[in-house]
Amino acid sequence: MAAHRGTGFFWILLSRCRTPGLGRSTTPVLRPLSSQPPPPPPAGTWTSRLSRLSHQDLYRLSLTDPDQFWGSAAADRLRWVEPFHQVQDCDLSSGKIRWFLGGKINVSVNCLDVHVEKHPDRVALIWERDEPGTEVKVSYRELLETTCRLANTLKSHGIQKGDRVAIYMPVSPLAVAAMLACARIGAVHAVVFAGFSSEALAGRIQDAQCRAVLTCNQAVRGGRVIELKSTVDAAVKICPSVQHVFVSQRTQQPAVMGELDVPLEEVMSRQPSVCPAEPLESEDFLFLLYTSGSTGKPKGIVHSQAGYLLYTSLTHEYVFDHQDGDVFGCVADIGWITGHSYVVYGPLCNGATTVLFESSPVYPDPGRYWETVQRLSITQFYAAPTALRLLLKYDDSWVKKYDRSSLRTLGSVGEPINHEAWHWFHSVVGDGRCPVVDTWWQTETGGICIAPRPAEDGASIVPAMAMRPFFGIEPVLMGEKGEEVGGASVSGALCIRQPWPGLARSVFRDHQRFVDSYFKPFPGCYFTGDGACRSEDGHYQITGRMDDVINVSGHRLGTAEIEDALDEHPAVPETAVVGIPHDIKGEVPFAFVVVKQDPDDPVLLLQQLRNLVATKIAKYAVPAHFLVVKRLPKTRSGKILRRILRKVAMETTGDLGDVSTLDDPSVVKEIVEAHKLYRKQRMSGGLTSVQQGATERRRLSAAPVVNDAQLVTSAIEEFTETAKKEICDSVRARSSHTPEQLQLLLQTLLQSLLQQLRFLLQQQDDEDDSSSQPQDSAPSAAVDVKGQPEQIPATTRRSDLRVRVQRPFRSLSCGEEFTSRSLLQTHQAPGGLRRHQLTCERTDRKFRCAECGREFRQHSYLSDHLRVHLQDKPFTCPTCQKGFTTHRILHVHQQSVHGGLKPFTCTVCRKSFSQRSGLTAHLRTHSGERPHACERCGKRFSSRSSLTVHQRVHTGEKAFGCDACGKKFSFSANLRRHRLVHSGVRAFTCDECGRSFSQAGHLKVHRAMHSAEWAFICGDCGKGFRQRGALLLHERSHAGVKPFGCSECGKTFSSSVSLRRHQLVHSKKRVHACSECGRSFTSAQVLKTHLQLHGDRKPFTCDVCGRGYSSRSYLTMHRRSHSEGKPFSCSQCDKSFSSQASAALHLRTHSGEKPFVCEVCGKNFSVSQNLVRHKRVHSGEKPFSCDVCGKRFSQNNNLKTHQLLHTGHKPFSCAACSRRFTARRSLRVHKCVPAGTGQDQDQDQV
Repeated sequence: MAAHRGTGFFWILLSRCRTPGLGRSTTPVLRPLSSQPPPPPPAGTWTSRLSRLSHQDLYRLSLTDPDQFWGSAAADRLRWVEPFHQVQDCDLSSGKIRWFLGGKINVSVNCLDVHVEKHPDRVALIWERDEPGTEVKVSYRELLETTCRLANTLKSHGIQKGDRVAIYMPVSPLAVAAMLACARIGAVHAVVFAGFSSEALAGRIQDAQCRAVLTCNQAVRGGRVIELKSTVDAAVKICPSVQHVFVSQRTQQPAVMGELDVPLEEVMSRQPSVCPAEPLESEDFLFLLYTSGSTGKPKGIVHSQAGYLLYTSLTHEYVFDHQDGDVFGCVADIGWITGHSYVVYGPLCNGATTVLFESSPVYPDPGRYWETVQRLSITQFYAAPTALRLLLKYDDSWVKKYDRSSLRTLGSVGEPINHEAWHWFHSVVGDGRCPVVDTWWQTETGGICIAPRPAEDGASIVPAMAMRPFFGIEPVLMGEKGEEVGGASVSGALCIRQPWPGLARSVFRDHQRFVDSYFKPFPGCYFTGDGACRSEDGHYQITGRMDDVINVSGHRLGTAEIEDALDEHPAVPETAVVGIPHDIKGEVPFAFVVVKQDPDDPVLLLQQLRNLVATKIAKYAVPAHFLVVKRLPKTRSGKILRRILRKVAMETTGDLGDVSTLDDPSVVKEIVEAHKLYRKQRMSGGLTSVQQGATERRRLSAAPVVNDAQLVTSAIEEFTETAKKEICDSVRARSSHTPEQLQLLLQTLLQSLLQQLRFLLQQQDDEDDSSSQPQDSAPSAAVDVKGQPEQIPATTRRSDLRVRVQRPFRSLSCGEEFTSRSLLQTHQAPGGLRRHQLTCERTDRKFRCAECGREFRQHSYLSDHLRVHLQDKPFTCPTCQKGFTTHRILHVHQQSVHGGLKPFTCTVCRKSFSQRSGLTAHLRTHSGERPHACERCGKRFSSRSSLTVHQRVHTGEKAFGCDACGKKFSFSANLRRHRLVHSGVRAFTCDECGRSFSQAGHLKVHRAMHSAEWAFICGDCGKGFRQRGALLLHERSHAGVKPFGCSECGKTFSSSVSLRRHQLVHSKKRVHACSECGRSFTSAQVLKTHLQLHGDRKPFTCDVCGRGYSSRSYLTMHRRSHSEGKPFSCSQCDKSFSSQASAALHLRTHSGEKPFVCEVCGKNFSVSQNLVRHKRVHSGEKPFSCDVCGKRFSQNNNLKTHQLLHTGHKPFSCAACSRRFTARRSLRVHKCVPAGTGQDQDQDQV
């Protein structure tokens, strides 16, 4: 320890005694950068013109002329090694964000050296340690010396510019010095919250490929000692990239050192206190920060040097009204973005004094925050709403007993603050005199984007509202269909239209994920993932995450909206609401409620909470379940892990995922136990957890009795007689039906009646359950467990009657029995008894269709399917006259196709669906989940039904035939689509080119060609596709997988569709003829493309030569001729081609394969299209004529090439002699002719 005492400052960091004053360092610490520019103006100054502008004018300038605004700010506020020559180069559509190009800077110099030159003894850090009253103050000079020693230590161990360094340390001056040391030498630091498990730490180290880890032996928080070194030891065992582990001593407990371990204080004491700062490009990486586990798999957000530093500096000064001498108290951990921006970089860049808070808000008592404010004279206090709601549970005396007169500004960060916490924060903590700035921003934004300040003098602040965008931030609200929502009193997805310097640059090693997550959902804008409302005054209110939305009976509700209503109750300081599935309503809210103390009347409290939600929002928003818990699962930064609550509510606690991000993982066990008790009480008919301690349930009153079996029998007989009469009358009126058809219809009717009966019983069960909780007493206890007929009071309600009989609902997975269907649904996975029986146990399919062999689990499904073969479609769409076998399918068709009602949207490609099942199946295309594989060709499918339909392609089973042309299909849907070709019904028209389609799905695929929105890109040739299935078929062309072969010529194909089209060439079956030139085609699609040649409808034009094409695919192949993009080459002569089809046709020239013969002259051809063109030579058919000279041609391509002779346009030039040609073919012939032979004349006439 003597060596440690020699360092002086390091011993101060480790000592437990309070340090009353600043330490003094005799080592010179100032080392200016080489080629330093003149000293900059004081921090916060602007150019003379900008300094005279008002806030409104500055904000307007930041949007209309961002180059001048940000360029002036960067030049005035930052010290540059080399000045920048371009302010920005940004393109939000492609995720390209670059600021201050050409400039070189060092963040460490701007945070330390600049201020040491002016006031070296100013306090930079106040370390508020876990032990109350033992703060340590560190001056800018001492912090610079520590940073330089630590930077030299890293350099001496091989850490260089661009290397990643993991920092796994508690909040301390040494952790801040480690961040600045990495920035000084150009290393990229990745701070990991010192509470993550070894698995979470290892995952981040592996993703970042860190070469070194900085840690401590232990951490201290809330009076507890947390082992850090052992966690690091377990993590680095599976991280081969780590070469050194630097270990600091936070406590007196010695750490067990290993081969990779380096004692940090000991090696730092031998390093010089001066370290040259590395000049870095403005867009070099500054740090990686992995998002917390509450958003799913963590991703490494990348922030760069100059842009991030400028934005944090500017927001820190203007949002919190920073002035010289202020003490800024942000109580966040440095492991989160708040600690990076407003504990370290923002305040230090402005020369402020910043507080490092190591403890917790309730240690040793709930007054810890306010005692710290009094002792350190904090002027700005910045905390999370979750911490404030925690302190709300305690008496206000814990706040008022301390002097808070030094406070000038209060701020909240992390999530939207509710009204009760805001008013308590403003009136109790701030005594009604301190403005409360509710800030909204994200890890990706780098700094505050929306906040009540800055604003004009005297501007009002609306409680619990973020309100005003910061300089350069232009919010925009987007609708579900991607349109901008204008006006006031509207809501939508919150996006930002313009880039700003603090925006993240990428996701480390996965830039495509960065683009897909933030820029692809709404092209041209940054998508925040949050929802927002715009008030009448134009202010913005954040409503919460877009994925935290519940769809209750078609009504979309944000969980934050329900939570805000519940939090207004004085006895409820905090709530969390999640959505759980419901068979009838789709989803219902489940509320986890924290109460200040046990209520005297739980039933009254429950009713008050229900009334609050019904009054503030609507009755359908009232949570279906309330569960009282002591506390909620939160991360160290204050975020509530709703994914854990959702798993608890859905009873899937077997896989909770990574819980290492929790501040206290034991809270999960408490909530699980509380939910088990709640579920047990609901099953037994007892009271809910909120109703514990209520009055006794009512007793059954004495009254005349009846027999329940007699009631049921009498009702059934009466219904049967009435239904029999009605059915007979209806059947006799339709004498045209055969007996088989009538039998099928009657079976279908019976199944429909049973389904309606189940639905009504389920609905009645739900109403009885809801009516028996708060208003009425609990259901009466069952008195006959054997289910025998029993004499019971006649005044007993029907719900009580059902409870008394034997439990008929039994779970097939565990055998447990229940008295009602709703209780069984609560016990098992969502979906109900019927779905549970079909999917869990009954895997055998007993009902088989005699027509096509398809099997079904229930006879009702078979009955509905038989209607397809009988062509019995009694339900017709009034809009497009399309028929359907069931009313449910018709209803879905009207909602999705004509009504446009699609409430379920894919977060990846924004595609909407009318049913949740469609969205679930669609999401598998993005995730790649395809559990069912074809045994013949290996193709995989996401559902078994898709595999069954696909297998018919190999077996040749085609039970559905077209009456017009005789073409057969394996699926009825394909037959219906084919018939539209003959009928000519095309109700969907493209707005771009006027092309019409028979189905809305075809129109969507066609529109993607104009907008170039491809969700799936081929990695080999870059071709885009809208569906994953098309991409998989295309990838077979590169891999050479062609399982389908032609029996005539042996040609193989990658898909059955291509094979069927090819077989039509041999059969010469061309049912579609061109009305202009008489040419026939095998498919209507090819005919439509051909007709565009006559009508001159070619909406796709080449930018190089101006040539037009009828489809985007033709234009894409043509562009490759200009760009030399030909990924397919011939194995015989190395000739390259732009498509696989062209390469396959070329191979026939080597093999001599020419299966197509001219009947006139006997000439052979390798392609049928060449044979068709050759026949025109004999017939003299030339349907295409030149408008200038009248010359006629047999092909439209020859005509286009000829017309270039008149225009003089020659887009192809020779690289040797610069001679230009009208056609690429002429250019190739020219290259083959030696120069000077006289044979290279007039090549463009060929």
